Amino acid sequence: GFPPGFWEIYQGAPYTGAILQKLEHRLDDGVVLRKLTFPTIHHSYYRQREALFSISVPWLSEVARDILSNSPPPMSKTETDVVGPIYTRATHLELLKFLFILLENKLRRLFKSSRLR
Repeated sequence: GFPPGFWEIYQGAPYTGAILQKLEHRLDDGVVLRKLTFPTIHHSYYRQREALFSISVPWLSEVARDILSNSPPPMSKTETDVVGPIYTRATHLELLKFLFILLENKLRRLFKSSRLR
């Protein structure tokens, strides 16, 4: 969904997923080339996006290298549990709510770390 990593924080999802998929005529109907999940970084949208991109961007060159060396990447058809709602650009109200969610998550993390000291 768009924007990347946003909706996972917004909805409090424990994990964020990344998929590199061969495109087909129907949305989310292609072959999955790479797939991974990692714990959502709820307190920082910047760090959430950085983690998402640092994990998934190298896949492009890896898959291209595999194809050029005639060892195609392992592929599987999209599983039905992977396909969910298609998220799009947030509304102004959703962006405002997101800012409050981020603030709450940052404060919760701050208080949790200060109690550990």
